[in-house]
Amino acid sequence: YDVFRKPRELVDQSTLGGLISLGCIFTIILLVFMEIWSFVSAPEHVYIAVDTNIEHNLKINFDISIFSLPCQMVDIEVWDSTGVSKMHTERNFKRIIAFGDRSQYQLGEATSGGHIDGIVPSDIAERVFHDNSKSLTVSNAKQLLKASKFAFVDFYTPWCVWCERLFPHWAALAHYLQAKNIPVTLYKVNCDDQQSLCAGLVGFPTLRFFVNGQPIMPDYQGNRTVEAMTNWLEMKTLNGKSESASAEISEKVKQNFIREENLAEGCRIVGDLNVSRVPGNFHVIAHGRVFDLNPRDTNMSHRINHFSFGEDMPENILNRLPKAHSGKRQPFDGKEFLSEKSHISFDHYLKVISAHYEIRQGLFQQSALGYLMSSSTKTLSSEPEIPEIRFSYDLSPTSTIITNRTTRTW
Repeated sequence: YDVFRKPRELVDQSTLGGLISLGCIFTIILLVFMEIWSFVSAPEHVYIAVDTNIEHNLKINFDISIFSLPCQMVDIEVWDSTGVSKMHTERNFKRIIAFGDRSQYQLGEATSGGHIDGIVPSDIAERVFHDNSKSLTVSNAKQLLKASKFAFVDFYTPWCVWCERLFPHWAALAHYLQAKNIPVTLYKVNCDDQQSLCAGLVGFPTLRFFVNGQPIMPDYQGNRTVEAMTNWLEMKTLNGKSESASAEISEKVKQNFIREENLAEGCRIVGDLNVSRVPGNFHVIAHGRVFDLNPRDTNMSHRINHFSFGEDMPENILNRLPKAHSGKRQPFDGKEFLSEKSHISFDHYLKVISAHYEIRQGLFQQSALGYLMSSSTKTLSSEPEIPEIRFSYDLSPTSTIITNRTTRTW
């Protein structure tokens, strides 16, 4: 007598039983795989907590194009939140000279004096400066110089740094001569292409004065600025007389040349600052060591190419951030702020929030610290002071924690 009798249908093999067994095995494997996948690829969760960031310093990264202010008049400062005292900073930035309505033509990095430090690409220079002087060649030089009672010739080479720095002044010279009725025709010679015309010249640029086709020595040795060259040519055409044959160049003529003939000069500042991690104000100011600025005509219209806090984050973490966070990391990037009135300052207000990222990829977890910002902008009248661009930032006492750690317990 068998107490544990086995029903015949549970002992005999059948096709249906085999299919059920395979289905069970597949289901078990699928459930195990889904549990493991849920563990290693958990969705991001966002938490709010008291900020535990203990960093002493805060890094400010910036890339700002100012459309109508030359580099020699641009500087940066960092003040405390009250605006009473300057904060100690480690500055690492450069100024890039730019031209155009939106600073689209960049000529190169500026020296401490605001001059171009390097050679300007010829195609950029031609777009920026409208040079109306005629080019002399072997075939036409003798004829053109004889036809001009007074001529002033720029012997230059494309590789000469000083020739490139002369370019904007030379481009403006014709307009200054016309405004003062000085009968001098301007010519230029590319000494790489016209070597026979430049025989004997050892330095570039060489500026030489001609009367009825004959060179008058010595060559011009004064400052290579449009004002200095204009005064020198005026003296040469007056045969040494000190009195002026025409009125001074009006400010209106100068402004018309700047606004209509040549593109506006601006400046792009790129770099970073290390400041104490406390609320403060980051200022982009109009400042001239050898200039007295006119507050009414100082235009601080600008584009923020980039503005952020903290160190760069790893690419794999950036790719996993929620879309809402990506926009909050750099809210000003690519935005333009324009002023069409006088005495306008721009105030950008920022609430800076620490963001702690704990991202798991597979079996590995990576942590990083970043910063999020909520922002707003307001324009204010600066009268009677000189306009400026100010970034006022405050630090939030709370932080955001972004993690994709699973909440499952095993």
